[in-house]
Amino acid sequence: MQLLRAYVFVDAENHFIRSNAAAQDIVGSARAAEAIAIGARTSSGIIGFPNAIEGKRFGWNPEIQLFWDCYLLSRGGTLAPLNAHVQRAIYACSCTGDEDKAHSMRVLLRKYEFEPLVIRELKNQQKQRDTKRQQHGLIEKPKGCDIALATRMVADGAADLFDCCFLFTSDADFLPAVEAVRRMGKIVWVFGYADALPERSPYLFTPDRFVDLGHKLKTDWHNNKTEINKALASLGETGDISPTVA
Repeated sequence: MQLLRAYVFVDAENHFIRSNAAAQDIVGSARAAEAIAIGARTSSGIIGFPNAIEGKRFGWNPEIQLFWDCYLLSRGGTLAPLNAHVQRAIYACSCTGDEDKAHSMRVLLRKYEFEPLVIRELKNQQKQRDTKRQQHGLIEKPKGCDIALATRMVADGAADLFDCCFLFTSDADFLPAVEAVRRMGKIVWVFGYADALPERSPYLFTPDRFVDLGHKLKTDWHNNKTEINKALASLGETGDISPTVA
């Protein structure tokens, strides 16, 4: 079976915010995503993208809007039936600091094997976006962040740099890019949160596959409940000790 060339495109802020919200709903703590990253058992011998972050299966770092499960893109995980190998991963996130801060973020992301696409913005703009999210539930990203990632996705597809790509987002603004890349004959999988999608969302039929990360988080919580509760306790938090796994 031919090994497919795969690219990854990460809408980091959307993915990070949705991951934290889903983990909080599942576990019952505002620090649930952090506790999952600390407490989930490391799967030995992961061969994927990346193999580990700081020696662990999960990476969690709000400074770079990172919540990442290395097992997702492993050959023994979700990608097993596709026989795909990740060749490059483009990670689009925001930075409110100076150029030194942006540089340190880029270096850290490269350490984790991501190709950094860091968009700088003013702190007051970031605070305005946070206020809208808290008051109205709207996730707005820095100007130029979405278009930079979508353009890269379409351009790399048109240049025939990949056979398949994996987009991490729950943001409907990327649907035109998904449709454009599929028209090139590429395979497109979207990794997102079904609970964050509107009713009758095109994400449920437009990509070749939609991977519901919320279901996977529930499974991780169920399988690692004791360890995650210990991690919550170490963070001064508590959660629901007996959730129902859907």
